[in-house]
Amino acid sequence: LIILDACRCDAFCNIFKYKEVIRVDSDATATPEWLKKTWTKKYDNIIYLSGNPFVNSKGVKANEKSFVGGDHFEVKDCWDRAFNKKTGRIESSAMKMYTIGYLNALKTGKKLVVHFMQPHSPYIFGDTKHNSFFTTLSKIIPMRQQLLLNKVKFIRKLKPRTESTYSKYYTDKEIKEAYMRNLESAREDVEYVVNQAAMFGFKVVITSDHGELFGEYGRYGHGGKVVPELISVPWIEVGGVKWN
Repeated sequence: LIILDACRCDAFCNIFKYKEVIRVDSDATATPEWLKKTWTKKYDNIIYLSGNPFVNSKGVKANEKSFVGGDHFEVKDCWDRAFNKKTGRIESSAMKMYTIGYLNALKTGKKLVVHFMQPHSPYIFGDTKHNSFFTTLSKIIPMRQQLLLNKVKFIRKLKPRTESTYSKYYTDKEIKEAYMRNLESAREDVEYVVNQAAMFGFKVVITSDHGELFGEYGRYGHGGKVVPELISVPWIEVGGVKWN
């Protein structure tokens, strides 16, 4: 199962050329809520390769009621090593390599959940206005340090503010284009994982935890009141299982 964080169904269909993509409704408008509603029990056969710090093996929570990944499955903290301070992103190329390294686990009956952060912000803009701002921000508040210092709550508060900050510098059209550029940057890495898994006969599902807003209803990013653009996500199944 591949999770593309904050990936709208219409955006997915524009970037990925898979046929028979189904549009489904997510149960949430943000990752923490989606985690709690989706993973409700203990899954002994799942390895969660996490590019999202909200799913971590260190027991760090955004608040007292937050989802604790280790209570539900075996978590691998890929975000910790895939985070790039220069770009402020958890790189899809690193997530690809970690995933390839765990494909053999599928032969033992295990299931993999791979949580890519793309197309979640920071987006990829075509100039340096945004890049210089977020490069400075990432130097002041490195994600790894914040998580280890048990300050995920602060990151959670920071995220919506950074996404809405885009509107101070860019038009809604430019914001959407930057988001699409961010999703496209991960396409080859995601497709490589899909092809490698499918080559061995494993079934792969691609979906998302929630959508994203680019100024619709005067809102940016995700979370909050349910609107179609925040819950409409893709669902595509490729490959098939050969192993007993």
